[in-house]
Amino acid sequence: MSAYLGFLYRHNRASLLLALLLLLLSAFTEGIGLALILPLIQWFNGERAWPEFIATVFRHLGLSPSLGSVLTGLFIALVLRSSLNYWREVVLLRIRLQTTDLLRNQLFSAVLQSSWQRLSQLHHARISEQLTGGILRVGQANFFLLRCMTSGIMLLFYLVVTLHVAPLSLVVCLLVGVAVFIGLRRFQRDAARAGSELTDLHRQLQERILFNLQGLKSIKAFAQERTQMQSMVNTQAALAENQLQFQQQTGLVQWLFSVVSAALLCLVVFVGLTFLQLQVETLLLLVLVVARAMPLLADFQTNLQRLTNTVPAFADISEHYQWLCTQRELQPVAQEPLQLPKQQIALRHAQVHYNPVLTLTFDLSLPVGQFIVLKGASGVGKTTAADLFAGLLQPAAGALYLDDHAVPPTQLAQWRSHVVYLTQEPFLFAGTLRDNVRWGMSLDDSSITQALADVGADFVSQLADGLDSQIGERGLLLSGGQRQRVLLARALCRRPSLLILDEASNALDEATERQWLQTLVGLRPQLTILVITHQGIAEQFADLVIELTKESSNVSACTSVRA
Repeated sequence: MSAYLGFLYRHNRASLLLALLLLLLSAFTEGIGLALILPLIQWFNGERAWPEFIATVFRHLGLSPSLGSVLTGLFIALVLRSSLNYWREVVLLRIRLQTTDLLRNQLFSAVLQSSWQRLSQLHHARISEQLTGGILRVGQANFFLLRCMTSGIMLLFYLVVTLHVAPLSLVVCLLVGVAVFIGLRRFQRDAARAGSELTDLHRQLQERILFNLQGLKSIKAFAQERTQMQSMVNTQAALAENQLQFQQQTGLVQWLFSVVSAALLCLVVFVGLTFLQLQVETLLLLVLVVARAMPLLADFQTNLQRLTNTVPAFADISEHYQWLCTQRELQPVAQEPLQLPKQQIALRHAQVHYNPVLTLTFDLSLPVGQFIVLKGASGVGKTTAADLFAGLLQPAAGALYLDDHAVPPTQLAQWRSHVVYLTQEPFLFAGTLRDNVRWGMSLDDSSITQALADVGADFVSQLADGLDSQIGERGLLLSGGQRQRVLLARALCRRPSLLILDEASNALDEATERQWLQTLVGLRPQLTILVITHQGIAEQFADLVIELTKESSNVSACTSVRA
């Protein structure tokens, strides 16, 4: 809880102070209204003499107190209080939005800035739940906390009023309030435990959803619709049970406060008439104060319980964010210049440790401006080598070399800006053909059209909407070959030094693949091309073929080279 409160205060200090000021002003106008109610009760009770403090205030305003002027003052106080409350709600909403947006941006930025070694181990369901449901629950925590602040300040004000009107009644109210809060401590502990369980259940639900969406084709192919549906139902049932139990506890607390409020009102009236011998108008004012204060006390307790239930979402996000921050890539120091390769891109004694019994070691060299094919059996380390060449992985030993210059960890991100890496899974998004080709770049239509023509994307001219054609989520409105050409056009627009294609042609038939490879060959010597493949067609177009083999079953990878 303290970490959450500290985060909220650090990033919303000015807004919180403004909200506090508005709360105090609202309480002050509430006090003016109550101060004017008592003389009005006396007026209607037959007393035509206004209290001295009313006469003094009106005298300083250059007015004389009368029924009309007092009612006007009461009206102004009520309108002012409503205006302050409106302004306060706007400020509180701004605090909630600023906090959730900042937290989401920080978390997502930490994900993007983490090293690929750690990102490849990232639990996608957890980060997805945190960026969506988790952040929403933090927003709810903000709301409940600010509601507690509002109720708490108004309660303090009513305690001051009660102290002024009937001190003994204040003692009775405080004793009852303290007893109630002590009796409800168990509910606070239960709310915190339910909140932690809720975070885990939300993550399980998110994991189940992602699993099903990513595996829809396999689910259909293996006729597992009923099994997966039952798993989803079970997960939702556990989530619903958690929320139902918490709501039952919250409702029970509200019911208890209703009972206590009724008993306290009766007790105040009894004590006021029997022991304190209060005047009727004073007793009515005291009843009014208690009648307003008790719902505020119930609201404070309920919001505190809900706050305790939602804060675990912030703790989960904060813990994950702190871990991600320790995994950030090293940033360049003073804009270190990066010398692009003119002769070769090489891995020299580059080691990657996957586990205590598996270490891959690479000594590979890619001549600049050539078409190189990297082949080998499954598990030999082809994709790992590609990740090292792309600057995604930082070797545990050895280094990536551009000519004779080792690329330090602080320059890997710079090198990646000169590399285009196309994997087996095409990264396309729902949108137009134009937006997918120029992703992240400012290009005119002529440049996009030229890039598509360079990769043989003749199908574009046959589309009714041309570059404005929608390609669907993940490019599903295009064929496999069309998707690959769109990705290759995007790659050419970036003008990379190194183009890596990891099984990128696996969706193409032989004729289309030959045409596609011929297109790649034509891109030399402007860029170096590394193609990873299991098929032998690419070798017919290669300037160099590198075959990865293992020296032993699980120790290292070496190379044999042939032209």
